[in-house]
Amino acid sequence: MKSIGAIASTLFTVVGLQACLAQPSVDWKFFGGTKDQVCLYNNTSVVHGVEGNTLVQIECLSKFDLASIDIAKDFAGTILQNTNKKAAHHYVPPVAAAIPYSDYEQMRTITVWEEIANVAHIEPQIRKVYELSCPQRMFRELSAAIQTDDDSGSYGEPGGWGFIPSEGGFATLLKLLCHA
Repeated sequence: MKSIGAIASTLFTVVGLQACLAQPSVDWKFFGGTKDQVCLYNNTSVVHGVEGNTLVQIECLSKFDLASIDIAKDFAGTILQNTNKKAAHHYVPPVAAAIPYSDYEQMRTITVWEEIANVAHIEPQIRKVYELSCPQRMFRELSAAIQTDDDSGSYGEPGGWGFIPSEGGFATLLKLLCHA
């Protein structure tokens, strides 16, 4: 017989995953990337559940695709307008709480990336949903879709649990989304 905790955890994963994927609005926030990609999480789809677990949807966008957007002209200038409004209100991207940024241009670039992701709906190279176990500093992948020039594929079976390293994207997500 399953324990109440196991049943609650399964229910959290199933219901939370549906909620995570079904969000009609987005609020993409930068958390890391590579030399060729910018990775963001959808702040509106974060689900905090039982036993300190958190569900989060992430996307990684091509820096080439991001650079192809003219923020002043494309989408009627909405991206530039939104970025300027945030700057006027002293917006600081949440990632600055986990990784100190002191350079204004870095902060503005991150804000532009977030706004492009919110407005332009660029096809991501990577789209995944993760479950983070905040107290245990662990994660598992619940679903993934990968689209590159060379390959594409998707799967929806949960993976095994892995430990979150002390540095990198998962460590940043843990700092941003897991509140002690």
